[in-house]
Order: sequence, then structure tokens, then C-alpha cells
Amino acid sequence: MALIRSKLHLAFPKSFIKSFSLPFSTVLESPKNPNCSQNEKETNEIDANISSNITPQQNPIVKGLNSLIKDHHKENPKFSIPYDTSREYEIDANIIPSLAQSFSQITPGECISPSVVLSVLKKCRYARPRIPYYQALTFFNWAVSWDNFEIYKQSFVEMVDLLGKADRFDLACGFIEEMRRRKLEIPSELFVRLLRRKFKHYNISCYGAFNSMEEYGCSLDKAAISVVIAMFVKKKQAVEAQSFFDKLKDICELDVVDYNNLIKGWCSVHKISKAARVFAEMKKTGIVPNVSTYNVFIDGLCSHCQITRAERVFSVMIEKGCQPNAASFNNFLSYYVKFGTTEKILEVYNQMKRFGCEPDVTTYNCLIACYCRDVENRDDAVKLIDEMVNKGIVPNAHSFNPIFNCISQVGDMNAADTLYAKMKELKCQPNTVTFNVLLRMFVEFKSTDMVFKLEEEMCELDVEPNAKTYKILISVLCAIGDWSDACLFFEDMLECTYLRPLVDVYEAYGMVLKELRIADQTKKHEELVAMMKKYVK
Repeated sequence: MALIRSKLHLAFPKSFIKSFSLPFSTVLESPKNPNCSQNEKETNEIDANISSNITPQQNPIVKGLNSLIKDHHKENPKFSIPYDTSREYEIDANIIPSLAQSFSQITPGECISPSVVLSVLKKCRYARPRIPYYQALTFFNWAVSWDNFEIYKQSFVEMVDLLGKADRFDLACGFIEEMRRRKLEIPSELFVRLLRRKFKHYNISCYGAFNSMEEYGCSLDKAAISVVIAMFVKKKQAVEAQSFFDKLKDICELDVVDYNNLIKGWCSVHKISKAARVFAEMKKTGIVPNVSTYNVFIDGLCSHCQITRAERVFSVMIEKGCQPNAASFNNFLSYYVKFGTTEKILEVYNQMKRFGCEPDVTTYNCLIACYCRDVENRDDAVKLIDEMVNKGIVPNAHSFNPIFNCISQVGDMNAADTLYAKMKELKCQPNTVTFNVLLRMFVEFKSTDMVFKLEEEMCELDVEPNAKTYKILISVLCAIGDWSDACLFFEDMLECTYLRPLVDVYEAYGMVLKELRIADQTKKHEELVAMMKKYVK
């Protein structure tokens, strides 16, 4: 059955949209509900297997469809359709008719499969500097409009996630409403994913959003409540977390995880005394602190340089018979990497071994950071990576970044290539810091092609850029006189209002304005100045 023949009506309650525009906070991934039915489990397994079912014959189709979307978006970067919040929202199936016709030239619509749709949408989600959501929406509507296309929940989930990442929450909510109309299961994880996108940059109401979850058949179980508390904590809104916690503690049974999150929340906003009060209240209610409780509190104390008090809490933990783990010692190691001596770091490491705690990736990362204080110890740091691998510990980007920084200081491109190849060999995904270090090195060596190759790889791996990333890329674009792409990147930089530090924003701003003056682009210059006033306060 086709999703639409002429128009897709995306009607949704105003209360739902409203819940995405009022004060709130952040989100972590929602835990899966262990009580889902057998049918739901089977549906999830089917959806999970769709994207892995791309055949060699379908690969060229996916690439061809994705190329059409990218090319149209590049030629029409500001394509839009009118939106009136006072009316029921309607989307024409052929938002971009010419593009829909082009899709049919790549492959007959009746041959399109859910796995192809998912693959194309995922590639759209990784696009940068802007997500081509209108083009993706045209593709989605074109694909599902064929009578023989099997509608899977995951196709909608992927489209909702793409729209959320593009900050088009109006359209995303409409798709959730369409899922309900089609009686597709709406997983609570979908709401959490959408909220997480929204909470990253805005304040919205958790109460309104969670009421909407109930309206859409998603139960507000204990796991969902824990996620809300964690949201507040991640956003460093401890007061709101405490308020939410107090309203629920007499209604439902909160556990050690919720108390641990609340302690972490107060520590994150430098309110150690309030964290201690929650810790004491926890014991009064009969909830026994576990090793995670002590670790969270010790971490808060170490982060605020209260090392003596942290050591006392550690001693209490031992006295109470609570066995420390690697994280307990990692808190002290992280502190001494910043403020201590190498001898003190080794002292904690030896104590860790006496307690029989096996080092984990964070332990090794602290030791690597310690070695990398001196560039001459770079080889010893690399040996620690090998030791980790031999012990079955998987290194992460934080394991490699201090070594990349050492290499950057001496400008050894060969060593950087070798280490990056090693990172890939170990299937360790680089993060934003990794790419920034490498991008800076290639800029210094005037290797523009490698800069853009790395930027493409960054997109493919879905690694989010920060202000420094944008500044580096904009500087390269300005150096080659590409003011058009430099403007696009800068506009994207401004729209990500969470990006800090502002000094990088202003430096990029200066570079782009200078390039526009050289190119005599007066109108664009004025538009950019107006945007800067709006987004940077």
C-alpha cells in the first residue's frame, strides 16, 4: 500500500509540538524495555537486518540515488517550502518533482527495497555542511509511494532522526503522527532520540514531551524516568533534576541509579555540599551506596581539587566493605595527570594493582597522557597501545589523541600517517579532536586535498565538528578563494549556537568577511553581518 498518492497529511496535536518549544534539558539514549512483546522483538529484528541486506547489485543504486540528492542540494542550498504553524501541515509527495523523476531514471520505483531506502537516508544524515532534508523527504515520499513498497518501522525512525538532526522538529513530529496513523509501533527510543537532538541546542519541557509519549502509547516506565533525570544532569541543570526527583520519589520507587545521577548533577555544577546531602539522604532511605555512588562522589571531589576529602571518602568505601574498581582509581589518576607528578600517578597505579583491579582503557589513557607530557616519551606511549591490545583492551580516540599531539608538535607527517593507519587497523574511530589535530597538520603542510579528504571521512563517520574544525576548514576555503563554500560552512557554524569558544567563531567570521570584500560580494557581506548579530550575542 502506498504511503501517499498525492499528499501526505501530517497532522499532529499542538500539545506535541508545544512540548518541543518550552523550557527543558538534555537526554541520554533510553534503555531498551525488557518487557516488549514477542511480536515487537520480531519486528525489531527485521528492522535491524534491513540495512545489512544491501547486495553488491544495490550498491551502485544507493550511490546513484545519493549523488542525485547531494548534487541537487549543492545546486539549491537554500531550497525551502512555506510552513504555516496555524494550519494542519501538508507535504506534497513530489516536493521536488524534477528530483523524483531523476530517481526513477536510476532505478524503477517498484524495485526499490527498504534496505536501499535506509542506506540512502543514513548517507543523507551524514551530509555536511547541511543536511539535505527536503531532498531526503522527496526521496522518501517517492520510494514509499509505490504500491509494492513494504513499510517498515525503521524507515520512519531513520527519517525522524534525520529531520531531528536537521532541526526540523515540526516535520519529525508529523512523521511520528503518521506512524501512529499507520499503526506502526512507536518505540520510546524514538522519542528519546528526537528529544536528544532537540535538547542539545534548546530548552524544552520534559513534562510536555513525556505527556506526549503517553498519548502515543509509549509507557513512562522506570527506565524512562531515569533517562529524564540523566537528561537534566547532562545539561547541568541540577536544580531541575532535584525538582523532578522530589516530585517522583513519593510516587514511584527510585533506586541507586537515580541517586547516583543526582549526586553527579550537583557535582557538575560545583555544589559539593548538596551532593553530600543527597548522599546522606540516600543512606537514610535504606538504599546502600554502591561502588558507582562512591566513584561519582569521588570524581566530583577530584574535579573540584578536594583531593584530601576524596581520599577520605575512598577510605570510608573500603571500611564499608565496598570493593573499589578501576573507575575508583581512574578518578585519582585523572586528577594527578592534570595536577600531580609522574611519581604520584605511578603510586596510584601500583595501589590499584595491590587491590587486584585490572586496568581498563581509561587507566591506560591516563598513563599515555602522562608519558606524552614529554614528546621524547612518544614511543613509550605507543608501546602502551600495544600492551592494551595484547590484554584485549580496545583503545579509543582518547588513547591516540595525546600521541597525535606529540607528533603535531614536531611536525612528523610520516608518524601521523603511521599512527592513523594503526588506529584504522584497530577499528578505533577517531573523534573531533583527532581530526582537528590532523587537519591542522595538513594545513601547515599546505595539503589542501588531504584536508578535504579528511573532512569527507569525518562526515562518513558522523563525527560532529566543533568551532575549531569549522575555523580550520573555513581558513582553507578562504585561502583558495572559495567564498561561496566558506559562507555555507560559516552559516552552519552560526546555526550550531552551542559551539564555543567564541574566539574561533569571530576569527572565522573575520576570514569570511575579508574574502567577501575581496570578491566584491556586498550583498552576501551584509547578509552575513546580519546573521552574526542574530546568532552571536
